[in-house]
Amino acid sequence: LSLSLPPRSQPILFFLRVPFLTAQPNISPPVRSWTAVDVGNWTAQLVAPLNRYSRLFSKQDISGDVLGSLTKDMLRDVGVKEEDCEALLSKVLLLRLEAQRELVQNLQENVPENIMEALKAARKSSASNESAPQNTPVAL
Repeated sequence: LSLSLPPRSQPILFFLRVPFLTAQPNISPPVRSWTAVDVGNWTAQLVAPLNRYSRLFSKQDISGDVLGSLTKDMLRDVGVKEEDCEALLSKVLLLRLEAQRELVQNLQENVPENIMEALKAARKSSASNESAPQNTPVAL
């Protein structure tokens, strides 16, 4: 087995293969990928009186990508009562925050324990290369 190193005039690039970035996390699909039926089902699970908008959201074809960008004016335009707009927007915000929390938690649980050691070793190697009298930058 032989290794061929790049000439010293070229930057050295380090690539870490991180399986947790390519693996499908075990979480629900992102809200933005929900269909209008998914949004309708989510709305149906809300407490009364907000759950009454389930059919309205499905009928208006409000999908996940639209759900995240709804405003109070948009809700009023599709027929949501004034007093329910703020509550619905709050629920959408909570949904988005929960999805982000779930994603972060999943990433934390799937990060290999030795990833920090690998990063520290790469930084240390880079620092020792920089201390050598060279005019060649080291790219990480």
